Amino acid sequence: MPHSKLKQSVTIQGDCGCGKAYITCTLNSKGKIHDVMVTLGKAGGCAAATTGTISNLVSLAVSHNLPVIGVINALKGASCHKANKQATPPVLSCIEAIADALEYMEAQHADNCNTILTV
Repeated sequence: MPHSKLKQSVTIQGDCGCGKAYITCTLNSKGKIHDVMVTLGKAGGCAAATTGTISNLVSLAVSHNLPVIGVINALKGASCHKANKQATPPVLSCIEAIADALEYMEAQHADNCNTILTV
C-alpha cells in the first residue's frame, strides 16, 4: 500500500519534569495513529534518548496493528524523580506524557491537522 506524501498530524505539548515534551502523532487515511515522534524541549541526555526510543517502539507497535489502548496502558503510571506534580492532573514522567497524548488522540480521533495542543 503506497504512502501518500501528505499526512495529517497533531502535535501535543506535554509538561513533564524534564521540560516540555512535544508528541507528534501522524495519522493514516482512516484517522488512526500511524507514527509517533517525541521531542523534548531540552536537547540531548538520557531523557531525550528514552523518549525517542519509546516513540520508535510506539510507532512500531501501531504500524503492526497493535491496539493503541494496550500501548497507553503499558506507559501509564511510569514515574520519574522529576515528576511534574504542579500539573493537573500530575504528570509522573515524560513516558506518561506520551501516554496522555496517545489517550487524547484516541479520544478525539484527531480532527485538527498540524496543530499544537496542550494536555
